[in-house]
Amino acid sequence: MGSTWTGVAKTTLAERQKSQRAEGMMADMTLTPLNATAIVDSLSVAARAMFTLEVRDSVGSTNDVVREFLSADDSRGVIVLAEEQTQGRGRRGRSWHSPAGANLYLSLGWRFHGPVEKLSGLSLAIG
Repeated sequence: MGSTWTGVAKTTLAERQKSQRAEGMMADMTLTPLNATAIVDSLSVAARAMFTLEVRDSVGSTNDVVREFLSADDSRGVIVLAEEQTQGRGRRGRSWHSPAGANLYLSLGWRFHGPVEKLSGLSLAIG
């Protein structure tokens, strides 16, 4: 990865941390990139059978990656985790840039089988 971690120079991260520590905003922290193997190893056998887990440093949009997997006619669900999202979209199609090292970005895709009426309360259940 050279001198950068997911596209952000280590010096930039260090400068931000130093500035925030000086303002009393944060304690010392070390950024550890996501480890796909460790995440998969922590899943139950049943979860591994139900989902494909895709872990990436950076994506345009986690939703776009989910669509790619689901269009490949995989019968399992897919979970996409990313440390940076450069072309994310929020509600009403608004642009959403998600910088590296700030949060965890996730999309979940699942194929529902059966009549659409069975999903009528889903939006209420998940908010």
